Amino acid sequence: MISIYKFLFCFSTDVAKVINTLKNYSCNSGYTFHIDHIKNQKELLQINNLSDYKSIIFQEYFNELEPITIEYLEKYKKYTELNTICIFDEDKRNSYAKELYNKKLYNCFFGNDLSNYTISDFVKFLVNGRNENDALRYYNLQNVLGENIYKNLIKEINNIIIDYDNDEELMIEEIGILTKNLNDYDIKIVLTELSNDKINKLLCIPKFYCQYEKIKNNIFPPSNKKNSIFDKKSNETIKLIPVNCRNIGVVSLSNGAGSTFITMNLACALSERVKVSVIEYPLLKPYIYNYLGLNTLCINGYVDFCSLPHMINNEERITPKYYVHQTNKNIFWIIQDATLDRIENWDSKEMMRLLYLPKESSINVIDLGDKLFNSSITDILEQFSMIIVIIDPMVPNLLNSITNFEKIKELEKTSKTKILYVINKFSKGVNKKELLGFLDITPTCYIPYINSKDIYKAVYEGTIPYNYTSVKSELNGPFSSIIENIISLKMLKSHNRKKKKIRRLSK
Repeated sequence: MISIYKFLFCFSTDVAKVINTLKNYSCNSGYTFHIDHIKNQKELLQINNLSDYKSIIFQEYFNELEPITIEYLEKYKKYTELNTICIFDEDKRNSYAKELYNKKLYNCFFGNDLSNYTISDFVKFLVNGRNENDALRYYNLQNVLGENIYKNLIKEINNIIIDYDNDEELMIEEIGILTKNLNDYDIKIVLTELSNDKINKLLCIPKFYCQYEKIKNNIFPPSNKKNSIFDKKSNETIKLIPVNCRNIGVVSLSNGAGSTFITMNLACALSERVKVSVIEYPLLKPYIYNYLGLNTLCINGYVDFCSLPHMINNEERITPKYYVHQTNKNIFWIIQDATLDRIENWDSKEMMRLLYLPKESSINVIDLGDKLFNSSITDILEQFSMIIVIIDPMVPNLLNSITNFEKIKELEKTSKTKILYVINKFSKGVNKKELLGFLDITPTCYIPYINSKDIYKAVYEGTIPYNYTSVKSELNGPFSSIIENIISLKMLKSHNRKKKKIRRLSK
């Protein structure tokens, strides 16, 4: 069923581009929009059917003789059920925010904030507006939030820091559990309520460090940073520690070695035990999107897909939304939309945001392809608890990648990140003794050559080969050797006990 909405733009300036964008979006998203644009107060007074509109959007200086005020907006809210929106100048933010909130005018903007919205977010806003909690967050009413919602949270964080003062790992684990559902805004509020010594204890946690940097840069411009109370000693290095989420990088030693195949199927095996996210490294050519058939699903409107890497790269406002395949409901797919322009530039800060987007999963499996030595990865290598190197035993491929292999072996010596070697496409035709003699490694496992018939069948059915019993039986053994390095023995035993219990109950 198509939803029909009318919007009224009250702008003295031209908004044709915005209106055309909204109309184009509506054609592909199950909406029909009727949008009117008036340029002055006289035209507004001539409208007799305001109640037909879903939203009315004012520009503050829509009326050149007298700007739109809070009292003016109140009038519309009082006599109509319109979603009343006004875009005020930035200089009104501090003086207007609290009054707008108190008068239940939840849907206003300041400055250029609206430019951070994606078209889909803007449409949702036009249709639904903000609720009370969203307004509290947007209007940045820290005192209200600090006194009410966050009081107990701040107290618990303080207690954890004190109780685990001599055990950083346990402190990080407890803080991670307590704050796993907090968004960026919540973290900022927490940091503003804590003392400096407590803040310093939290800086090894990525989401706290990232928001701390934003606060520091907002309060102290770069030229004034020397005297900042937030400054760390110049010779001190802050090491970020992954919290409540293990990052497993999967790397192809040579082109086509199989990092994507292993990433997807290993995630499938892991998802039988825990919730897991699959992340496609943004500088790779998008592959998984079409593999899972999202091109068709999105065109037909069956899936509302967000390309989170593109949103991060474009510095857009993010409301994390993850694709979950109907067959594997414990896997969250954080991948690129192959229909969009390729991402050309990607840095370590963007990678950090991608890794630590709020989500339910406790493990990230990241397909890095052949990009292990890109600076966006090497600069944050400590974030990866493990790198799995996928090796194609075909001799020409080995010889062509020898330089890269030597760099990986050197990395194994100098980095604390664990490195596993996996031989892929292994068959009886491979001379195992010569292969290992040449590589001088001890592989964690050997992945057998999977029948191409099963792989093609999976692609055409939009699923993962591991979901087929025949493929699963071949991959289970070698994957178990990898999974033992990822999931603790305690968790594996717990999972096996649950499986046995389920079998007993089903008999």
